[in-house]
Amino acid sequence: MQGFRFRPLYAAILLGFAYPVCAQEAEDAVQTEDISVFGQGEVRQVQNITREDLQKSAPGANPIKVLDKLPGVHFQSADPLGTNEWSSRLTVRGFTQQYLGYTLDDIPLGDSAYAAHNGLSIGRAIIAENIGRVTLSQGAGALGTPSTSNLGGTVSFHSDDPENAFGARAALTLGTDNIRRAHARLDTGNFASGTKAYISALRQEGDNWKGGGKSWLNQFTAKAVNISGLNRFNLFLNHSDRRETDYQEISKEMVNRLGWGWDNYYPDWERAINAANGIYTGNVNQWDDAYWTSTTLRTDGLWGSSADLALDGNGNVRLKTGIYGQHSRAEGQWWALKSIPSPSGTPFSIVGRTYHTERYGLTSDLTWRLENQEIKAGVWFEKTNHDWHQSLYDADHPGSGLSYASHPFVTMNKQDFVTKTRQFYFQDTLSFLEGRGKLILGFKSPHVDIDAKTKVGSRAAGSITASDAFLPQLGINYQLGERHEVFAAYTENMRAFTAGAWGPFMVEQAVFDATDLEAETSKTHEVGYRYSTPSLKASAALYFTEFRDRLQVVSHCIQLEQCGSTLANVGKVESKGFEAALSWRPVRYLTWFNALTFNDTRYQSDYTDGGNVAHIRGKRVVDLPKFLFNTEIGYDTGVWFARLGGKYTDKRHYTFSNDASVPGFWVWDVGAGYRQKNVLGFAEMSVQLNVTNLFDKHYFGPLGTNGYVLNDPGGTFPTAEEGAPRQAFLTFNGKF
Repeated sequence: MQGFRFRPLYAAILLGFAYPVCAQEAEDAVQTEDISVFGQGEVRQVQNITREDLQKSAPGANPIKVLDKLPGVHFQSADPLGTNEWSSRLTVRGFTQQYLGYTLDDIPLGDSAYAAHNGLSIGRAIIAENIGRVTLSQGAGALGTPSTSNLGGTVSFHSDDPENAFGARAALTLGTDNIRRAHARLDTGNFASGTKAYISALRQEGDNWKGGGKSWLNQFTAKAVNISGLNRFNLFLNHSDRRETDYQEISKEMVNRLGWGWDNYYPDWERAINAANGIYTGNVNQWDDAYWTSTTLRTDGLWGSSADLALDGNGNVRLKTGIYGQHSRAEGQWWALKSIPSPSGTPFSIVGRTYHTERYGLTSDLTWRLENQEIKAGVWFEKTNHDWHQSLYDADHPGSGLSYASHPFVTMNKQDFVTKTRQFYFQDTLSFLEGRGKLILGFKSPHVDIDAKTKVGSRAAGSITASDAFLPQLGINYQLGERHEVFAAYTENMRAFTAGAWGPFMVEQAVFDATDLEAETSKTHEVGYRYSTPSLKASAALYFTEFRDRLQVVSHCIQLEQCGSTLANVGKVESKGFEAALSWRPVRYLTWFNALTFNDTRYQSDYTDGGNVAHIRGKRVVDLPKFLFNTEIGYDTGVWFARLGGKYTDKRHYTFSNDASVPGFWVWDVGAGYRQKNVLGFAEMSVQLNVTNLFDKHYFGPLGTNGYVLNDPGGTFPTAEEGAPRQAFLTFNGKF
């Protein structure tokens, strides 16, 4: 049966790639029906998702989930919209999400990890309906990207500009499991001063698709733009309050014993109390088959202001400077049944890990355009204050976990961190052969200092620095003719250490003092080819990446004869692969898009854990499918529109030794709608239906939510999340 399901992949590849293949990019992208994948003139693989493509996805969907259709991208989440922060997992060309860089209108978003110390996820930074474009650079971002985590690629989000005319829009989405999403936006239109703005508000709530939990989101986004001659000024504000009930991690053995759809005990308090006391019902046979509940709470404020100024009369010399700030409160709760009993007598307590982040920064870029040359240089400064503590709270009532915990009866750990980041870059772009060729030469110099103080507990305090004075980037693009071009690039990057619960300061002081860590680095090589006609656009790229000094949590014995979990450099990883994409418009209104990924990423070094050697050299990296294939047919007359898309994900390992894996699978989504102007009192209105996981496929979605292990021969390690079943969303949009 597994072999039979793989055959459609071969057939689709033969059909979809019957033509030569290639790629394109961001600023000068050529738009297909609704996905702007190919950007000509770039020296590396860069691709775009347009606003139209985002709008045709299920409303509220994580824009990174929409990126999943592009070559090189692997995204999984336990909820159908891809917004659950605990379970969402992104991989691009073998690099997981914490090794990528993220920005919103040039505001750095850190590494978008679950407990990020220097940023936040895109769903907390802006209302999804206000995103105008998403740019993905699979291999390496531009030199000016303000990121110290992008060993791999970068994801750049661009907010939608305010409308030129006064108006309002509203949308209501009703979905499976009582999902309700209401969005409204008011645009001021252009004032005489050249200023225009919008304010936007969102409320979303609904039940989890399994278990008894609920989730909700309140969010506010505003943006103002002033254009005066050749100068532009931006102001951006966002506030978000998100409360999510997370899903229980599962193992292959749990699925066999408890079935698909198993989740935490909430709201069955009596069953949870009994399980905590060792009294199990059904097929449950151990305390950690389920918690009472677990939740993710996030409250964020983000702002940014920038000026893009012409320093001469024709705009050939420009200075762009921006400042930004973030204030966040976050908490993860899990009501584990084998924790310390509560003072009230409940046999377990609430474990809460709370985070606070406050950061401010500045980015500045100077661009000088000459006849056949463009010179750019820029700086980035950021200071971040981050603290976290882990405490126990009294579980004196059957709560939902959707409120911040207060009055702990014990605090186990508390640490404060100050992170100072500075980065300089220089880039020279040369045009040759009458503009048919482009050569980019440049480098960046990141420097990141982290100072840690321990307030409670025995974790380490001290300082650590990641710095490199010269990380080069070289790229070339050459147009072979009107339809053909080739490109090649070489990039070096460094990932700074992270502050927080799982960074270098997670260990005892003696272990930290005796450990000499090196920052992780990467070297990326890629070559590619692009082809474009009005009806056929395609790309192909080959890449090879060396990832050095990989950091992993191990039990590391040192000369002081102390052992404990610590970070250690455990060697090298090599990634090589092939990507191809094709968009074909055989007839008017109809577009067929295909994307193929082959990725072979393997550990190149064994490592020592607790005094034992883990023999993983030559093994595939965890949670990385070897093959990915996406196919999508879109139809759009301007009034009626529809799309049907499916993605094949190959099997994935979740043990470093590769002795355990989850099988490959296909998942299909469908959407259709109707739009019309000047009808029923609306300047524009539409109705849209989206169905995710159309054929209600059971499959293992995200992996690694509970980490990874060396071996799992019995399939008992619970570190997977179940993919969401079929869900439907009906949306009504109106513009006034």
